Amino acid sequence: MPRFYFHLRTAQGLKPDEIGLELPDVETAYLEAFQTALEMWPDLLRKREDPTRNTFEITDDLGHVIQTLPFAEVLDSTRGHTARRKLPHPARTAQALADRTRCLAAALDEQVRAARESIRHSQELLSASRSNQRRVTVPWKAHPDAKP
Repeated sequence: MPRFYFHLRTAQGLKPDEIGLELPDVETAYLEAFQTALEMWPDLLRKREDPTRNTFEITDDLGHVIQTLPFAEVLDSTRGHTARRKLPHPARTAQALADRTRCLAAALDEQVRAARESIRHSQELLSASRSNQRRVTVPWKAHPDAKP
């Protein structure tokens, strides 16, 4: 299972995560960062720090940033306005992928149906052609030595 690191970028600088977490995928790492940011929010407010200035930088084992989570996204998700509420980026990506997959599956089903119909029609034509060949008789030809 891959290991993800959750570095906290604040107004004072970067606070690196030296331990990280083993998680199944990037989406799970994002949701973990989101939940942690949500839990940190009240503590930051008690310290009179602006949480919206913080960001988690999610990195892989090599230190490559693979996702960022601005704490402002947490604020947007907790607002009661459904018009302003939006899914986290990985959830939107997963939803779009699921929608695309459904669309492609439906198109594939239609192509398979059309191919089966075409094969069925070809088999009928082939069968009819074979039947016609059996019915056709070779015209009688007189032997060259026969008298008319």
